[in-house]
Amino acid sequence: MSEGKHDDESKFDEDDGAKEEVSSDLADLDPVVEAFLNFSYSTSLGEIAEEFIREHAKDAGFENKTKFDASGEGHPLSWSGLHNDYCNSIDKELTTFCKEQGVEMSELFEKLEEVMETNKHVADALPGFVKLTSYEHFCTQMESQATLSQVKEEAEDLKGDDIEDMFSGEWKGLFNFDSKKRDAHLKEVNVPWVLRKMVGSLMNKEGKVNGVVRYTPGEALHRTFNFGILGQQNETYIISKDFEEFNGGFGKLYMKAKVVPDDDGRGFTCLLHRYNDAAKTIRYVSNPKKGRRVGVQEYRLKDDDDDILVCYESVQYEESGEKSAGW
Repeated sequence: MSEGKHDDESKFDEDDGAKEEVSSDLADLDPVVEAFLNFSYSTSLGEIAEEFIREHAKDAGFENKTKFDASGEGHPLSWSGLHNDYCNSIDKELTTFCKEQGVEMSELFEKLEEVMETNKHVADALPGFVKLTSYEHFCTQMESQATLSQVKEEAEDLKGDDIEDMFSGEWKGLFNFDSKKRDAHLKEVNVPWVLRKMVGSLMNKEGKVNGVVRYTPGEALHRTFNFGILGQQNETYIISKDFEEFNGGFGKLYMKAKVVPDDDGRGFTCLLHRYNDAAKTIRYVSNPKKGRRVGVQEYRLKDDDDDILVCYESVQYEESGEKSAGW
């Protein structure tokens, strides 16, 4: 896969797998439930939430959220009103969905409650939709949007005329890759269906992931990017020869990372260890026959285009020495 600093959307490749994917994880589901899951993690729903947040975050003072939380003075009452308006915009889409499916909203919720007891993938998927309308998630996303311009300015300041920094700035995902290899890799690393669904929805011609990178050579690399209904994500990699605390990622995963820059400054490799416990003392093993795994993310600027960053992700197993095909 690749990322670019270009704005030309014609470079996006259609990901047929995102449209044609029929997951065995959803076999024998009620058609309405399956349609709801596809609706919940669709690109369009995420765009509705993103548009509302983009239009209202800055003027409502959400850049001060952290200060309000630290002081204990509470949030302005106007934020609750905005949250209600935001939830109403999501509810309108849900109402339209129910009409298209020919079901009452109460009937839909009954179907969802029933299937959650028997299908783990559905049970794992629904919290993402619920989170979309939670007040806490709403305020966090509003703060991220309100401070995004500052993040972009920091990235441009870091870039400056520093020839050692080829990465700071704003990037756009181009996603010209083999979707079958992508899906095989995500399953190899035990990515839950719900996240695989989001990746499939975002990484197609209609979907895109824009991000900002702030790179301080010898210190850290920060990534800020929007990821569908999960909203804006922030990741921090410490530049070190040792595995350091990793801040970021999806879900409550316990991780450490090591980032090794290439000698010529045109790329870097991120190595990731996952743990079973918060203290990060016991390494996670997904396949006992293969042993402990190391996530490998390799980033490299194209030889003939400094605006294209080619990314390759794979998994290595320490005990067996096996390496996945990656994508």
